[in-house]
Amino acid sequence: RRAEAREFVESRREAGLPYRQAMTDYLSRYSFAFTPLVVTLISCAVGSRLKKNILLFSLLTALGISVLHYVLEMVTGLLARFGYITPHVGAFSSVAVFLSIGVALLSRTRS
Repeated sequence: RRAEAREFVESRREAGLPYRQAMTDYLSRYSFAFTPLVVTLISCAVGSRLKKNILLFSLLTALGISVLHYVLEMVTGLLARFGYITPHVGAFSSVAVFLSIGVALLSRTRS
């Protein structure tokens, strides 16, 4: 549960134990909830640019974007666990990058 996970992170921090991995995992629970929004936003923006087979290309695009989003999330999560970036940046940077790409693409759609 959420309260138990937060308590686990705080107890590791107070005890002086490494807590970056636990904190990154805790924050990733929240950032992962934005993945459907990001994929839907980008697939709608790309789907409006296609002329034929919109459903098929939109699904393939959403699948490709989901894979890229997941890979970026894994890389930033590893960077956060090893201490190169903060856990907050590691958990939410992939969402921020793909959300900004989606908003930029959606603002340039034709219809």
